[in-house]
Amino acid sequence: MFVFLPSDTGTYPPESCLFGLLLAIYSFITAISVFVRWQQVRTYYETDGSRGLHRTNNVALGLGLTGAFGILLVANFQESNVIVVHLIGAFLAFGIGSVYLWLHTYISYKAQSLPGHKSYLRHFRLVTSFVITVSFTLVVVFAVRAGSKPEGKHWSASDKGFSDHVASTALEWVGAFLSAAYFASFFEEFRHFHVTLPVEFSESPVLDSYQVTGHTPENDLHNGHTNKAFVSTVS
Repeated sequence: MFVFLPSDTGTYPPESCLFGLLLAIYSFITAISVFVRWQQVRTYYETDGSRGLHRTNNVALGLGLTGAFGILLVANFQESNVIVVHLIGAFLAFGIGSVYLWLHTYISYKAQSLPGHKSYLRHFRLVTSFVITVSFTLVVVFAVRAGSKPEGKHWSASDKGFSDHVASTALEWVGAFLSAAYFASFFEEFRHFHVTLPVEFSESPVLDSYQVTGHTPENDLHNGHTNKAFVSTVS
């Protein structure tokens, strides 16, 4: 492929090792973003009577996590090793992922009162969703036109279908970068929202401590001692 332009050389080691690692990290970040976005919309409109909004938000959660799993498949099953699984992962990441983007574009237009939301965000998401969908469609078209890779590891300009392969690869990268930009647009709204994770014990360490030491909560309070292990949160 061409130097400084999108290529598929990440399919082969050692590039594939770094490429797989970065994609795995991106998959994790995507899954977290999908969950936080779902929780944000769900919490803010918890008392809202719009069942359609909540239903769309729930469906988007499942599709978003499926797309994140697809990215993980692409990262760990290179096309030169297990092409079938790689293509399944690509379909989940770009195909199912595109549906997720459209659903949250719809939510962006319906949830304009969400703190931090600005009009340019929903318009940006609409345009981005459209371009990503077109890119994914063209990726499939050009990939079919290019056909299978010729003998040898790398394509060359003299190979039949080379131009179609270059177009398919470049459009795949366009879709990948725009998808990342779409998720980045959530952060403007995430700034007005935070998630806390409660930490709970299956058995109370406080009661176990009293059984061992012979102390009781009443004695501790009488002696001026307090135990701070009752509730623990991470924010």
